[in-house]
Amino acid sequence: MKKNVFLFMFLLSCIYNAQVGIYTHDPQGVMDIKNQTGKKNGLVLPIVDDANNTLTPSGNTAVEGTLVYDQGSQCIRVKTGTGWSNCLIDQSSVSITALGSVYWVANSFSNLTEPLMQKKFSVNMYTAVFGNAADNGYITGSGYATNGLGLPTTATSVSPAKRLYKGNVLTVSGSQSSHVMINTDGKIFVTGSNTSGKLGTGNTSNINTSWKEVTLTGAATDEKAIQVQTSPNATIILTNKGYVYSAGSNTNGQTGLGITTGNTPTFTKIPTLSNVKSIWGGEDLSGSSMFTAITNDHKIYAWGYYLGAGMSSSLGNNGNKPTPIDITASFASATASSGVIKKVMIGHNGTLAMFSNGSIWASQSVNAPKSNIGLGTGTASTSELQDITSYITMDAGEKIVDFDLSDNGGVIITNHNVWIFGTDLSNRFSQIGGTSNIWIKVQSQLYDGVLQLTSVDLGYNAMLVGTDLENSNRIIVSGSNSYRQLSPSGNTNISTPTYGLY
Repeated sequence: MKKNVFLFMFLLSCIYNAQVGIYTHDPQGVMDIKNQTGKKNGLVLPIVDDANNTLTPSGNTAVEGTLVYDQGSQCIRVKTGTGWSNCLIDQSSVSITALGSVYWVANSFSNLTEPLMQKKFSVNMYTAVFGNAADNGYITGSGYATNGLGLPTTATSVSPAKRLYKGNVLTVSGSQSSHVMINTDGKIFVTGSNTSGKLGTGNTSNINTSWKEVTLTGAATDEKAIQVQTSPNATIILTNKGYVYSAGSNTNGQTGLGITTGNTPTFTKIPTLSNVKSIWGGEDLSGSSMFTAITNDHKIYAWGYYLGAGMSSSLGNNGNKPTPIDITASFASATASSGVIKKVMIGHNGTLAMFSNGSIWASQSVNAPKSNIGLGTGTASTSELQDITSYITMDAGEKIVDFDLSDNGGVIITNHNVWIFGTDLSNRFSQIGGTSNIWIKVQSQLYDGVLQLTSVDLGYNAMLVGTDLENSNRIIVSGSNSYRQLSPSGNTNISTPTYGLY
């Protein structure tokens, strides 16, 4: 009882003097906490699941100066005049180092989905992001902040790379000025340009200085997102239930909802698709591209804006295809000789597909330039798929592991080498300059026949290649560095493949 009275009188004295001292009679600030002799206790801040959910005792929005521990981000954050700060004490300094440099290191693949579906890094015109294995899987990135980083700043050059937001990345996809990330819990986070409502937030307002969690309209309680594909005007998401949800502009039919007017600003289930195991598609700038879906029973569907990409026996004339079309018949000859289809992308004037035997097939429309798929000069005499694997001269033990299409170009990676065709925008193909109408091997000391390559992301003006180097999953970068999105040293283009650096 005496102790309680003493404590009450002590606190009353502190309040009267507008200072609080705990275990000290001489506070050196508004509050001064000292440890007792022999004690090594710490201050425990209020813990919230997300700083954005913090309220005052009266239930109002947290005031400026509020300090909390954000359990989701695993760091301390403070409320400022413009919103909640980024992490005040973050783990971005925890990195894998080698030879005195700190490298971009992407997460290894999860067992939740197939590796092809788990591209854990992405580059758009202005920013690059990756699920950082050196930082507990948190998403990290650099470049023009308001174009797909989600940081509380409007800086045109965020460099070196910074921790961005939630951790445990399963996959990420970006296009033009935005990024969409799915974590291993199946939650979806979006940031950047929200053209036509493609981020699924319910409106078309951009999300420039934060990441926003979004949900799928009508999804079951145990339904989780497992893959995402983005395009300039639309986004599609696949769930563990085999359903596909879309958001964005309906104009070119890319939402697959059967309409070509208006926008769909929330992720809405495509009613004609089910039992889907993977989704593909999208380009960085061109609206002339389609999305595709592969089902568990090996059927292939496509929708969006079709322009000269071949397979006319299934897709017909150029134009909008607003409802998914079954194009399985166009793959009959390929599957007969090459096995199950693993990935297909229908882009601007060309189609690429990869099969379980590691072969690559391609098509473009009759009379379209063969250069659209890297087959040289002249025009195509057929619109059906043809095996182009022989155009990639591989050494013994080499096999194709991934490919990607982007505006005016494509890339195929084997487990050891990189092959490209198309326009070398901002040196994204590293050294060819101009345009190549055939597939050529990228010459680099990094591709030495031993280094294991795992995945690739080709952007409008840059290219990222994932590796399994010493199990560190280091990322090789080339292309535009105007906003220091690939390297902290200067803003000149990276014309020789190099490891991405903090």
